Amino acid sequence: MKHVKKVLAIMLTLALSIAIIPMANVSAANKIKLNKTKATIYVGKTVTLKLKNNKNKVKWSSSNKKIATVSSKGKVKGKKTGKVTIIAKVGKKKYKCRITVKKKVIQPNNNDKNNNYKNNNDRNSTQTVNSESDNYEKLKSYILRKGTKLKDTDYIYYFYKINSNNYFNMKYYPQEQLISFNKSYDKSAEYYSGSITLDLNNLSQSRAIATRLDYTASYMLAFANLNIYTFINTEILPFKTSICEIFDKNTTLEEDATKIINLILLEANNYLQKTELGFGMKNLGFEKYNF
Repeated sequence: MKHVKKVLAIMLTLALSIAIIPMANVSAANKIKLNKTKATIYVGKTVTLKLKNNKNKVKWSSSNKKIATVSSKGKVKGKKTGKVTIIAKVGKKKYKCRITVKKKVIQPNNNDKNNNYKNNNDRNSTQTVNSESDNYEKLKSYILRKGTKLKDTDYIYYFYKINSNNYFNMKYYPQEQLISFNKSYDKSAEYYSGSITLDLNNLSQSRAIATRLDYTASYMLAFANLNIYTFINTEILPFKTSICEIFDKNTTLEEDATKIINLILLEANNYLQKTELGFGMKNLGFEKYNF
């Protein structure tokens, strides 16, 4: 019975994971759309927009060239802080991307205690912090380089084992432009797993999945929308459920499922900071979360 329930929970989690990933069909494959509908760059940095599934001539324009310009090939460059709309026009149809341009974040280099004895250039030396889009490009490259494409799948899988009972992995879906962070725990009479799937085309519309069972009579499978820009530690996500029985009368399903998502988020942050990437989840958009 214990084994059957565990297999059932894993299968349901996988099924729901697949369900939230856009499935390719004929109409979706042929639909013309921008590769991004929202992006953040720093002054002087660029991001390239592309109109997918389009063979006609595209006319690019910026709603405010003082904030950001766009080339004839869709390359957007930040000029000064502010928000601007980049428009791709094909015939009479317009496709829009909202660009936020931020000021470069600089930090003083305080590694040398004898800065006062150096010349002005050395004393005022600074280092720039990468933009959110730069960090996602680095993360994608990291997963592609470290990971392995599993047979008959469309994603790159990078597995990282925490200890004998905890497992963590990251997946990158190139076609759908999704990155997921996944964690599971399996010990004695308790099992839980969860997934945070980030939509790189619209990060504010990302998803979360939580599964839990205790091999007796209680189990849960739930999913929720996740806005990474507003999510905070104390927030309880509005989870919906496919299968559920109450674990603890003192907690709600939403509270129980959100605890699992918080564990995944903390594990992903800890893992990323230990890698060569040198950044955590805050640098990927979780700005308000207190790690």
